[in-house]
Amino acid sequence: MTDWMVEEVKITGNGWVGWDRDLPEENNDSNNGTLIFKKLMVEWNGCSESYLEKQPLQCWAQTAGGYGDGFGTGRTGGRWIFGDSTFRFNTSDGLALLYVREANSQIEIRRTRLYGNAGDQIKINGPKN
Repeated sequence: MTDWMVEEVKITGNGWVGWDRDLPEENNDSNNGTLIFKKLMVEWNGCSESYLEKQPLQCWAQTAGGYGDGFGTGRTGGRWIFGDSTFRFNTSDGLALLYVREANSQIEIRRTRLYGNAGDQIKINGPKN
């Protein structure tokens, strides 16, 4: 995927993972170009949601056989830009960009809140040139 934007999207209450860009096929995850996320809300992933009340329940993380990252990728490139976003209360990491490491990749995070995640609030890396 290349040059795309996600704006005003809420990713909430996915039992396994919120945004999972780690495809099962080896070396087929890569993005490039500019990847923009504006006003993104990523919360309570690793949990299901009650039907009527729309409240999180039955949460589990990797230690209990789940996953729980709010947002994660496999090995990738691209210029990742996050602005005015929130990553909170996921059962593992909030924003996991540890594998953004292809040549000329870049991560920019602006005015973004990360809190209450059971793993790391944020994991970032850089290119291995």
